[in-house]
Amino acid sequence: MTLFIHLLVIAFWFGALAPPYRISGSEPPVVAGRIVESFSALAVWVVPALFVAGLVLALEILPNLQALRTSYGALLIAKVAGFALLMALAALNKWRYGPAIARGDVVAAKGLRRCVLAEYVLIAAVLCVTAVMTTFYSPEE
Repeated sequence: MTLFIHLLVIAFWFGALAPPYRISGSEPPVVAGRIVESFSALAVWVVPALFVAGLVLALEILPNLQALRTSYGALLIAKVAGFALLMALAALNKWRYGPAIARGDVVAAKGLRRCVLAEYVLIAAVLCVTAVMTTFYSPEE
């Protein structure tokens, strides 16, 4: 069940970034601001579930803390670092760009679009790290 929740939130995050990206470039700022705000309000509750589910999975999979010193552990730490960067970008969108767009700031819309693209790149990188980690390594090295 934990893995299902983890994957469900990843799918939500990956898919839910497209509407704010598209809308911030094509809709009036007031409309775009409301949509970004709505997405952020939902994400504030959903995305922490990703962290909790990932933490629970790691605790279930890792035999002990020494496993963090293996290749598997290093890749797991890289995933957590990628997640931390994603959280920083999400906070930037929620607290800076979203409100600025709602105030009619066109430059903020461009900033949000750049942030969303960076989030997509980071999500892809984390997925690649996950693929390498789960294909080539084991927590019991």
